[in-house]
Amino acid sequence: MNIQIEAIGFHNANQRTLDILIRNGGHYSIASSMEEVNDIFTQLAQNAPSDPIPTTDTDFIYPQLSDHSQSFQLPTQLSVYDSNLQDQYVLLDGQISQLDQEQNTLQFSNLQSPLLINDPNSNVKWIKKDFLLLRRIGQGGQGIVRVVKEKQSGKLMARKEMNYQTPKEIEMVNSEVTIIREMHKFFRTSSSSQNSFIPVIEPLGFFVDEDEFKAFLIMEYCEGGDLHKYIKDMKKSKSQISEEDAWNFISQIVLSIYQLHSHKIIHGDLKTSNVLLTRDRKIKLRDFGLARKLQNVATYATANGFTWQFLAPELLQQSQQQRIKGLKQKLELRFSLDIWALGIILFELLSLEHPFMNKGEDQDLPLLENFKQITENEPKQLPLRYPENMRNLILRMLVKDPSQRITANQIMLTPEINANLNKK
Repeated sequence: MNIQIEAIGFHNANQRTLDILIRNGGHYSIASSMEEVNDIFTQLAQNAPSDPIPTTDTDFIYPQLSDHSQSFQLPTQLSVYDSNLQDQYVLLDGQISQLDQEQNTLQFSNLQSPLLINDPNSNVKWIKKDFLLLRRIGQGGQGIVRVVKEKQSGKLMARKEMNYQTPKEIEMVNSEVTIIREMHKFFRTSSSSQNSFIPVIEPLGFFVDEDEFKAFLIMEYCEGGDLHKYIKDMKKSKSQISEEDAWNFISQIVLSIYQLHSHKIIHGDLKTSNVLLTRDRKIKLRDFGLARKLQNVATYATANGFTWQFLAPELLQQSQQQRIKGLKQKLELRFSLDIWALGIILFELLSLEHPFMNKGEDQDLPLLENFKQITENEPKQLPLRYPENMRNLILRMLVKDPSQRITANQIMLTPEINANLNKK
């Protein structure tokens, strides 16, 4: 008979001294030595329930790591993620192990793939040496993205490198991988045909570097670059997007956001550089490092990592007030934040400039002055060459009162968007 033991976590891993947190259902145990680990598992085996604790491959509940000071020193020849350590009953946050009650032994899941192990569409066996580095294509608060070539297939892919050491870093990475996987799986399974387009970047694999405490998310590579580069190229060539292409881009981005919000997911970091273009100019969203699943209670995120040029005025005001009061900045997230960011993106797509910032003049202003431009000023006028209903739609996304801001559901009712999405 087998029972399942969930989520064994590390504390103070960066100091190579740690407490071991063991969770069996709702029961937590702290061990400060390997002898105590053995004692805990022996007791769990003796008191094991007849039925396994239900778990799923998508619903992870991350353990709260202890602040206890008791710890043991790891042997210097072992890293925290070393397979020898795994054999001594220590696993990473979010993984599942099995305890065989009759044999009093443990069976472990793949150490390097805590989230994608049960996904047949994801490679969980890759390591860094399997890829040839080509060039960097993005960098933000959540990691560095590079174009890589998978040596065996010769296929170009995107590789996102993220810190995977502290409990907070591990939780953020796990959250991003889980959300992008859930969204891609939803589009894949709900599509009417096998060849239907999926507007979220596809996760291809995930692995952890055992020596550097880095996690690597392997994703599909979009050859068309991102919307930031697309707008930059239009500026350079002094060209403008056509009305037809504008409606096409608007429709694709809105559909992606609508699907996220339908699943109660806030992207949280929408900006032109996170909107990717395929070779045939289809749009896909990336970078779910700040995404949150909206709960029944308010959902918060720390201010770190956000791009202020795309932040809604209510978040900028929260940030200002907390900074003045000397408080740790935690920002309340709502769906309306994504809509505001969408409005900024589309305004830039049509006008090639930010709706509130003056080109070049605001770069030397203090940050709070830039915040003030967004929270107090009205948006500029969009080019009159675009139809009034398109201009008004974007301006409704930039209403300062979030309760009056248009929603993704309402945007989807726009006739031109419906017509674009129904094209065969």
